[in-house]
Amino acid sequence: MGLRSPADRQGPMLERRVALTLFAVGTVVCGMGAVLKPELTDAARAVQLSAAAGFGACGLAVRVLPPWRWIVETAALLSVVLLGLLMGSSNAIGATPFFFLWPLVYLAYFSRRALVITGFAVMAVSVSVAMVANSYATNRADTVVGTIFSVGLMTGLVTVMTRRERDLQAALARAADTDALTGVLNRRGLAPELERLVAEATEYGRRLAVVMVDLDHFKRFNDRHGHLVGDEALIRCATALTAAAREGDHVARVGGEEFTVALPGADAGAAQAYADDVMRRLREEAVAAPLRVTVSAGIATHGPDVDSVHLLMRSADQALYRAKHAGRDQAVVALRDAA
Repeated sequence: MGLRSPADRQGPMLERRVALTLFAVGTVVCGMGAVLKPELTDAARAVQLSAAAGFGACGLAVRVLPPWRWIVETAALLSVVLLGLLMGSSNAIGATPFFFLWPLVYLAYFSRRALVITGFAVMAVSVSVAMVANSYATNRADTVVGTIFSVGLMTGLVTVMTRRERDLQAALARAADTDALTGVLNRRGLAPELERLVAEATEYGRRLAVVMVDLDHFKRFNDRHGHLVGDEALIRCATALTAAAREGDHVARVGGEEFTVALPGADAGAAQAYADDVMRRLREEAVAAPLRVTVSAGIATHGPDVDSVHLLMRSADQALYRAKHAGRDQAVVALRDAA
């Protein structure tokens, strides 16, 4: 899965709430300016009132239309154009250039980089055209350069900070979902994936197998060789599980010496072949014979009578129990699947 933006992580409702707040404040500020600025010409006042209505319409669209991101982003770009119209028609520009920060910083935090660049380009063109068209403007070059560079600098800074935040949160999420010793998923990381796979298997009739793996006599191995060597054995086991897995499979360490592997699209036969491959890899490891480890595996598949994570894991655990009592170093398929 790709990295998500802050809006994805915090929910689309935050994005809409911020947009609604900006449009509401913009409507009020623009409307009040039209009323409270006696120096405005009639034409400038009419444009400012029209801009206030435009901001209000943008906010209304965001409020009543479906919560699709493109609607909010289009409204943000439209607000940039409205600000350009204000600058191009007003005989008292005042602080209008600073208001470009609102939509641009909004886009920098919530939107893709391509849209941020588009918004900045629209702003640069709007400001440039406005200063050329406004016959009341003075210091046109200073206004254009100052606005473009100031807004651009702040937008770029927010973009960089947002990317750093996204990378940090992604790294923290990976760390929270990963077993520190072996590098595979932990129980927390596997749980949502397994829930999703079971839901898809139930809804669409897709195949799904789960292989529960446990190192044989691991406590005895630890007592004999020490915990550091035991840790190395766990790492080697995780390596074998990962090497035998296909793209899209999920390998997780869910207990001290216990691993669970989710195999989407696999039936009992494919899961058995996977478990056999793992056991072969462990038997053929290039380590001293006393340091070799074996594993037992229990296999369960999704079906009408095993249609939840709890039932699937319980079925695999029962099969693992049978594998251990049958002599270990083997894989056993759950009774329903073997029938």
